[in-house]
Amino acid sequence: MAQAVKTAISFPRSEFTRLEQLCKRTHHSRSRILLMAFRTWLRMREQEALEERYVAGYARHPELAADVEGYYKAGLTSLARDSW
Repeated sequence: MAQAVKTAISFPRSEFTRLEQLCKRTHHSRSRILLMAFRTWLRMREQEALEERYVAGYARHPELAADVEGYYKAGLTSLARDSW
């Protein structure tokens, strides 16, 4: 791990109790669990930002029916070849 920095945080007692139970059950330290949770939270925010960019891009340049028609026909052809 990169250079560690210590910090203090405050939790409501009920969440702290659940954290302690999780630590005991998983054999991970509080620091490890909180770091994993923070990294997961960061990935979720990054994913949300990408999705927002994706939606904004389509809002600026929506697909036209003519653009999609070729893909639709290709999909139908592909499905017709499969044995259902």
